[in-house]
Amino acid sequence: MSTLGNGIYNNLKPSKNTTESSINIQKFLHEMSINNIRTIAMEVSSHGIVQNRISKLRFSIAILTNVTSDHLDYHKTVKSYIQAKLNFFTQNKIKKFIINIDDCTGNNLVKMLNKKKVIAVSINKNFNCLSFKKWIHSYHIIHNTHINYIYFKSSWGQGVLKSKLIGHFNIINLLLALAALLELGYPFDRLVNTCKKITNVHGRMQIFKTPNKPFIVIDYAHNEDAFKNALQSIRKICRNKIWCVFGCGGDRDKSKRSLMGRMAENIADTIILTNDNPRNENPIEIIRDILKGCQHKKNIHIILNRKKAIQFSIIHANVDDYIVILGKGHEEYQIIKNKIYYFSDHVTIKQLLE
Repeated sequence: MSTLGNGIYNNLKPSKNTTESSINIQKFLHEMSINNIRTIAMEVSSHGIVQNRISKLRFSIAILTNVTSDHLDYHKTVKSYIQAKLNFFTQNKIKKFIINIDDCTGNNLVKMLNKKKVIAVSINKNFNCLSFKKWIHSYHIIHNTHINYIYFKSSWGQGVLKSKLIGHFNIINLLLALAALLELGYPFDRLVNTCKKITNVHGRMQIFKTPNKPFIVIDYAHNEDAFKNALQSIRKICRNKIWCVFGCGGDRDKSKRSLMGRMAENIADTIILTNDNPRNENPIEIIRDILKGCQHKKNIHIILNRKKAIQFSIIHANVDDYIVILGKGHEEYQIIKNKIYYFSDHVTIKQLLE
């Protein structure tokens, strides 16, 4: 159950929310039980926690990936948003906690939990495994365009994960998933060998490459920290220039717009500002908010039509450049005023490359 849909793997039905209503969750779990499904992975949103959509559910495992400032249009303050996340771990029946302790919130959360129930995951070189009964620590990572090598030690053994997925967050997420599956009893060697077969989640650091054309990456990143993770991950493998194409959603948290602009300018070489989902806001006003975080305007282009913005980057980028298109990821629509139009970064890129 997730942002990308609900259902059995490779047969997902679209979901209205990341975490559905409590009634729809119970209905879905009942249907899965009838079909003899015994393991469910559920993405739990801050909205779902605050609105009691997951109340009375019992979790075998709860995972904290990371916590960054987001959804302030709803939660109002960063403190309230973080507290919502913490409430999931402290106010529900959970057998085991798997925590990214490199994350500040994760590190603080461990102090609130029964440490015997905590499985720690870290890529920090100063990680102390003696503080935990169960743990996974990656002590060396080699980044390449086509595959990453993740050397790790753990309370289950040591090995090397070979992964096609790019991005710091993907490495952390792989280790968290590995810990969860090991805790559920899956064989160590089988999991390590399976890792290299994992492909990108649709719209998440998804790479497109055709002969004589630049590398293109699309990602769902839509806040400052996600921008940082996505762009820094590309910087590690890019030998030439990075182009960043993005906009910001209308009728949503305005405070993050300038921060996203600043982060894009700090890492990318050329920026193209365009429409995301402007909704009922004036697109030019959204662009102006983004530009407040930018110091140097000479490498910034404004092309409101998203398809034309992507096309401009493909035409002008060199073959060894990376074009990073952020914000919409898997989405297949644009909301302009009160109308919903079909639009897919994925489909647009394929059409333009052809």
